[in-house]
Formats: sequence, C-alpha cells, structure tokens
Amino acid sequence: MVATSAIAKSSAALGPSTPAPASAAGGAAHFPFGAVQPPRPIPAAKVSTHLGQATDLRTLLAGKITAVQLMFTGCSAICPIQGALFGQLQQALNQRKLPVQLLSLSIDPLGDSPAALAGWLRKFEAGPGWLAVAPQVADVARLSQLLAGDGEDPRQSADVHTAQVFVINRSAAMSYRTATMPAVEPLVDTLTRIVQEA
Repeated sequence: MVATSAIAKSSAALGPSTPAPASAAGGAAHFPFGAVQPPRPIPAAKVSTHLGQATDLRTLLAGKITAVQLMFTGCSAICPIQGALFGQLQQALNQRKLPVQLLSLSIDPLGDSPAALAGWLRKFEAGPGWLAVAPQVADVARLSQLLAGDGEDPRQSADVHTAQVFVINRSAAMSYRTATMPAVEPLVDTLTRIVQEA
C-alpha cells in the first residue's frame, strides 16, 4: 500500500492551493492552475523510459489522456509524497476503470537513469499504465516551464519544482493543471470529467 498518511500530513501542511517553494535562483513561488485555454501543445522531445527505451514524449502522450507529474528520484522532500499520490491515484483510476495514463517526468536526467526510474515505480507499486521518463538535459527547462510556468517568462526553468499534476489531452496538449499537491478524489473527479468530454 502507498503512504496515505504521508499524503494526508503533507496536504494538511500545504493546503490545497499553497504555492510550491520558489527556486533557489529566485523563481516564481506561485504556479498558475486550472483549465488551460487554448490547450498548450507538448513539443517533440526525446526521452528515455524506465525500461531503457528511447522514444519521443509526444509519441507516449498521443491518443491518451495522461496525468503528468514533475519529479526526480533523488528528491527526499516533496517527490516521495507525489509518488504516493500517484500510487493512490492509480488505484482510484483502476477502481473506476478510467483510461488515464500516468507519467512521472524527471527534471534530473543526469541523475535519473532507467534503473533509478524503474526503482521509483517499484517503490510506489506502479502498475501498467504508469511510466517514468527522463528527457535530455537540453529539454528539461523548456518542458518544465511549459508545464508549470506562465508560458512567457523565460527566467522560469527546471529549478522551479512544482507539486502540481498536469493533464495532457489525446492531442498531446496540456489542457488542465491542478493546484499544488491536489487531493486524490477531486483529481479523479476532474479526470473523469475530462475523459467523458474527450
């Protein structure tokens, strides 16, 4: 079982809309959330999966509703709670038979080898439909800023680590992003609505 008490304690401490910490470089401490209009296309970017396969991020996303989290396996603070959140989310999605893919996207490709990513998934008892990938170093900042940033401020970078969940539609475009560290049930309700409307 995933660490439900850790999620509860963290959610109580952070609150449903508490901003994620600012970066050491002075990045924004508040991240936009809610529906993204128009949906923001995810660019083509080479990634390595937890199975050691080289592929393209858009290829993994196209044709599926996907919930994405930013993480890195060496994190000992918020990332393990995010992993536990996805563990609970996967259980809830399976119970409702919702066709939603989960993707843990590393922001530390130098430290996150396929073996490290596979270990991350094992730690949270990931089942089929939950992938972990690491992009190339050159793509980390633009992917992180595209997902968590305002799309305009070039100073935002991968140094800004958010505990949001990003929903990617079947056209491989971000259509929704949650507040920091969302609760599982409201997130499942949101994903249910998105699947039904897709």
